[in-house]
Amino acid sequence: MSKNYYRPIIIKSPKGSTRSYKLAGGWAFFENVEVIQRNGKPKIIKAENLPKKVLHNLTIKRQSLFNLSFSSPHVMGILNVTPDSFSDGGKYSELECAFEEFTKMMNYGAAIIDIGGESTRPGADPITVSEEISRISPILEKIRSSGIDLPISVDTRKSEVWDVSKQLGADMLNDISSLSYDKEMKTSYNGGLLPENGYKDSITLIDGDTCFESVLGSAMLIKKKDFINIGKFNENLFLFYSDDDLCRKFRISNKSIVQIFSAKAYHLHGLSKVKNIFKRIYLKEFNMTFDELFYHSMIVKNDDKFYKLKKKILNYYIKILTNFLILNFKKVTFYFARILAFYKFKAIR
Repeated sequence: MSKNYYRPIIIKSPKGSTRSYKLAGGWAFFENVEVIQRNGKPKIIKAENLPKKVLHNLTIKRQSLFNLSFSSPHVMGILNVTPDSFSDGGKYSELECAFEEFTKMMNYGAAIIDIGGESTRPGADPITVSEEISRISPILEKIRSSGIDLPISVDTRKSEVWDVSKQLGADMLNDISSLSYDKEMKTSYNGGLLPENGYKDSITLIDGDTCFESVLGSAMLIKKKDFINIGKFNENLFLFYSDDDLCRKFRISNKSIVQIFSAKAYHLHGLSKVKNIFKRIYLKEFNMTFDELFYHSMIVKNDDKFYKLKKKILNYYIKILTNFLILNFKKVTFYFARILAFYKFKAIR
């Protein structure tokens, strides 16, 4: 069966003739949704007939990012301090011109401004790290020394440029390569895969450990060093599971956050390299079950997950036997992996 994609049809206000919903808890409403399949004909359905999970994901209120509420649209200004960018190359390569343009966009209502120091237009010549830093640093220093606290993103593919930009007050990274250009641009996703969108057809392998949130198909990835700084990192934990409170602490403390839009983080524990289907099932269920138990019991200090799984163990043994008798070995592997993970965690608890 083809995967369904859902596109809310936006209206400014409820019409009253049918049930209306707020999109992402914000200013826009929708009553109907277009259902799209890659190889099928699109159709329009009433929003109230959507699957419950889909409707929840479309209507749930989004948390603010750098004090920018998702309850209304925001304008991002673009400032290229380059000699050869698409639209404004050479206009703002001088510091005073760049600062004047920045303040002009801010006064016109830009809620966040993206600053780039390297042109990535087709045919543009690559520049060195030092050259890119020399272009971006002066404008960042002048903005922050002037007391301006407007959120700033920096458009760069280079880890050294991003490290300097953070120190000078940049809030967000805008990496058009989806972290694939510079291997040192390490965010914290251990064993996971991040499919790239629109840049190239390969897959980015990301090292570390992460807390991630899915927001309309985007992923928030946090650097390992920031886990250590707030005392949440543990070498025994393969993956930090999604935790709203933990993510909130990172935002409040202005830690390093990479927001990658139109992407999803998948926790696969290296499964892409495993061809044997039974081994894939075993690795996924064993590792994810163990991680979840370890995280909630040892990090969050909440044993609910442990005791809930404990109640299911006897039922899992029965399911192994019944599935073995009907030759459903995939299910046998699934339950066997979860049982082993439970007992491995119980032994170290």
